[in-house]
Amino acid sequence: MKKLLALLLAIAMVLSLAACFGPTDPTEPTDPTNPTNPTDPVDPGISEEAKYGGHLDFCVYAKPTRLDPAKATGTWYYMYTNLVYEAPLTRDAEGNIRPNVCNFELSEDQLTLKLWVREGLKFHDGSPVEIEDVVASIQRAVHKSPREFVAGYIQDVKIEDGVATITFKEYAEKTMYYIASVNPLIGVMPKEIAEEYSNESGNFIVDVADAIGTGPYKFTELVDSVSVSVARFDDYIPVEEGYTGYAAPKKAYLDTITFHANTEASTSTLALMDGQYDLFADCPVDFAAQLQAAGIKTLKKTQTTGNVFFMNTRGNGVTANVNMRKAMMAAIDIPEFVSYMTDGEFTKGGFCPAVDEVYYTDVFEKADYMGEDNVALAKQYLAAAGYKGEKVQLALGSAYANVATLLADYFTAAGINYEVTMLESGATKDFYTDKSNAWDIYYTAPSLNNTPTLLSATIMNDDYLGAEKDALLKELQGMVVGSEEYMNKWYELANQMVDDCAVVFLHPVNVEWAFHGDFNLEYDGISTYLFNSYWTNPANHGK
Repeated sequence: MKKLLALLLAIAMVLSLAACFGPTDPTEPTDPTNPTNPTDPVDPGISEEAKYGGHLDFCVYAKPTRLDPAKATGTWYYMYTNLVYEAPLTRDAEGNIRPNVCNFELSEDQLTLKLWVREGLKFHDGSPVEIEDVVASIQRAVHKSPREFVAGYIQDVKIEDGVATITFKEYAEKTMYYIASVNPLIGVMPKEIAEEYSNESGNFIVDVADAIGTGPYKFTELVDSVSVSVARFDDYIPVEEGYTGYAAPKKAYLDTITFHANTEASTSTLALMDGQYDLFADCPVDFAAQLQAAGIKTLKKTQTTGNVFFMNTRGNGVTANVNMRKAMMAAIDIPEFVSYMTDGEFTKGGFCPAVDEVYYTDVFEKADYMGEDNVALAKQYLAAAGYKGEKVQLALGSAYANVATLLADYFTAAGINYEVTMLESGATKDFYTDKSNAWDIYYTAPSLNNTPTLLSATIMNDDYLGAEKDALLKELQGMVVGSEEYMNKWYELANQMVDDCAVVFLHPVNVEWAFHGDFNLEYDGISTYLFNSYWTNPANHGK
């Protein structure tokens, strides 16, 4: 089995089967003397005035089809939605709640929230932002998680003298998480738009004319599945200096940005070197020498995403049987698999789904089905599952074709029959959310969060069904984060997740950004801040 890794690495350039993300060890030191791999963006001392101007062509791994902050979700969609839309509140790099569209007061028990709009704020259509717009945007809550934990938790709303006082029925960490999120699922928009595109309407924003936010950029064009463009909103008023992360002032140095959809890593990298794109993540490692020769900088930074296997526990599929799920995981050589997916940079200790080290528990990596391939154990679980040779349905996006190659070898060695369905790039989300489609296991890199109660609904609810898990999660969501009872309940839930083997976390993800030499990519603790990125020679980068 160990020869497989070397073989796959040798043919990687020929096949060009690079994954969308390149995870690595976040503690790995970088060489500050190497200009193609700096430790951090370098500010060359350019004045604020000189930073303004220029166009950016950004290549992303997602096909834009919607402009709705509640539906254009995921790592690559957030790259443009969080330029245009803003949540009522936001968080700094340390996770503290800070002003955004609104200033605020939050009671100690987090059951009463007062909001009032920052002075002078306007929407992209020029109309003033009123507190009624903010409340309507919160109440809209189209996305399922905010609809449950925000709109569903509101007991009363009173508006008086420009101040909204919102009272919640009970405590839930997710309530304030979505109101003060760095990725604005609850994006503030005009009241009439929020009402027109309410949850009850079943409609989502696709028209640029209706995609009206409060952010430092506004939408100018959507070419369905091809590109989306934004331009600086000159009337934007940043928050005052003093905060970090997404709570810091948004300067919007770039004049315009176009996000181009290209889900094929090799052609995207070649286009970057040819000057068609200015910014791209994540280039295949095979192109490192060519990138350096072309004067392309690379910058590796940690993302709050992780390598994950999902099992389908719904219905009568093969993986509805827990022993079958454990058999498949036992058959996989986890260190080898992750090493290949991370370009050989696998480290232990990354199996915990909560990225904050406070919640680390080794129960995930100590599960008997984790570790190196164990054919004997896999066959024991197959026997316990009553396996009769049914085919495991493996469905993957085309960017993860290498995953199919790896899993096929592991499953064959353990005597597990399988069938592979390769999906067109960008079609995976619709495929998996359509409950009528047949699949048993897939691999992806979803967004993770700091605490267990913030793990996404996709991870904990959609395909991972279990009454005991649901009961534990509900109890956890009603407890004060970090308290002794919370921690005890989390450890109980973690053990249940291991027993269920429905979601298996493998490794944190890092992304290596690649960009032209005179571009300064702003990065500060959470994600990439395109609104504060700039060219050092903006005159050379007109649209």
